[in-house]
Amino acid sequence: MEEETRIPDALNDGESLEIKHAQKDSIVIQESTIAGSDNQQTWQQAFDQGHANDPHPSEIKGLPAVQSSFGIDFGDGRILTAKGPTQNKKGSNWLEEIGDAVKEGVKSVFCQDKGHEDNKMQYMHDFNSFYTTNLSKFGIDPFIIAGLTRNEIEHRKVGIDDEQEEQIRRFGKIVIGDPDWTSIGIQQMQVRNILRLVNAKTPAGNYLYPQLEALRSDPLRKALDPKYGSLILGAYLQDTASRLEHGEDPTPGYTGAHKDEVKETIRSLWRTGDPVKRTDALIRSYNPGAGQIHVDNVRRHMKVIEEGVGKLFL
Repeated sequence: MEEETRIPDALNDGESLEIKHAQKDSIVIQESTIAGSDNQQTWQQAFDQGHANDPHPSEIKGLPAVQSSFGIDFGDGRILTAKGPTQNKKGSNWLEEIGDAVKEGVKSVFCQDKGHEDNKMQYMHDFNSFYTTNLSKFGIDPFIIAGLTRNEIEHRKVGIDDEQEEQIRRFGKIVIGDPDWTSIGIQQMQVRNILRLVNAKTPAGNYLYPQLEALRSDPLRKALDPKYGSLILGAYLQDTASRLEHGEDPTPGYTGAHKDEVKETIRSLWRTGDPVKRTDALIRSYNPGAGQIHVDNVRRHMKVIEEGVGKLFL
């Protein structure tokens, strides 16, 4: 189906008529070219001839963006073409701005719990879990488990996460997809970490995290229960704190980009001894690749909790 370009009223009648004639001629020439040849150079010549007198979109008052056969001109130096975006004067790729908008659109479709996190939160389990750990001795914020959980609920992907958890309910394990890297439950804990923590033992052979004893008979199915999911998250944070205290790798399973820098940032925050920075270190450890963005998101949820339901528990 052909598209007709509407000429803005800002142009005078003489210009409008001339441009319309040129565009009409261009269409005829282009159609003839397409029918008789697939030569790209011939096509380009036909287009150039037909649009030689077209005004630049940025010169048309009240027209911030015009879509043509070859791209979108935003009138400020930014042009999106089939070959990709141009750069603005600062040299940054403005397509990232569009990317942010797309992400928000995806969230609105898949992350349907966004804005309704409290419908799935069970704060009592999160607060109780904190006190099954030794995190208070490091000055860690007691809202960290609830904050992490609330953030994961916000970003929970309806359909995708549901399908993975249905596998767990039916088979007790992941049968389609990567069984180790799949995240489950409202805490979105990776399967590999659940199994690692549930089965972790001391050199003497004792279970390292006795608070997880109830999960050992059926760890993955029980991890879907928010009560047990909170306990696992608490054990994860305790395990990370212990690693940091002993100079060990805080996130042994993380192999993402810039992993050395990511891990060193976590270590540096912990070494300060400052409770706020140590809390940030543990938050980072739960989603190492997202860095400060993840910290800011979780802190936002922690603030909501502290100013609201948190007052009932502390």
